[in-house]
Formats: sequence, structure tokens, C-alpha cells
Amino acid sequence: MARLRAARTVHGAYSAATRARNRYDLTALRRGLVGNAAAGCLDRLPPDLAARLMRMAPELMPPPCPSGGLTPAEDRAVLRAEADALAPWRAAIAQGGRDGRARAGRPPLLAGPAHRQKPIHQCCSTATPRRRGMRRAAC
Repeated sequence: MARLRAARTVHGAYSAATRARNRYDLTALRRGLVGNAAAGCLDRLPPDLAARLMRMAPELMPPPCPSGGLTPAEDRAVLRAEADALAPWRAAIAQGGRDGRARAGRPPLLAGPAHRQKPIHQCCSTATPRRRGMRRAAC
């Protein structure tokens, strides 16, 4: 059993330091996304959250850089704490988005990548995928 456990750490993807760095990156990303969404619907946020956003709320600031490692249990605890800290912001943003769509008379947005609109080629009105390094076809 010890050999099996040791075999999983050969490539460095399971170390405590890597886990801490991954948690830092994901936390910074989530806080940034929530902060950007909150700034986008600032006029529809509750007054207390809008005031906190203008003063740079600590739960939306980037986390401190990791100085050590995290055990899997510590990683789960940090993840739960982060989700609890962002929950009021996410609820207010969702409510603000629903209120804004209701005021504008628009249907709710469809979720998921399958419902995103594909870009339309301007001259021939067809959806044309573009790969990196390829030029557009002359129409």
C-alpha cells in the first residue's frame, strides 16, 4: 500500500504545494468572476452589497499567495469557506440579473456552452469556424 501511495507522487501533481497553488489560482479566478459580475449589475445589487463593492469587499480581493502546502482535508475546508463567503454575492447577482431581465422584458438567458451563439461570417452569413493561423475565405 505504501508503494502505491508513493507511486502517485512521482510527477508532482499530488503534492501539498501543488494543491495549495491550484487552490490559490482557482480562488483568485472565482473571486474575479464574481467581482466582475457584481460590477456589471451594480445598479441592481442590494444597497449594502453595492456599498461593500465600492469599498473593495475583502471576500472579493485576491487571496494571499500560498506559503506552504495543503492537505486534502485543508483543501476541502478552504473550498467550503470560499463557497460560503461568495454565496451572498452570487445570490445577489443572480437576483439582480433576474430583475434586470424582467424589467427589460427579455427571456432568461440559456445556460451552457451549447446555447452560445456562433459567430456569423459577415459577407455570406454562415457560421465559419476559424483556426489559429488560418485566413478567412474570400467570399
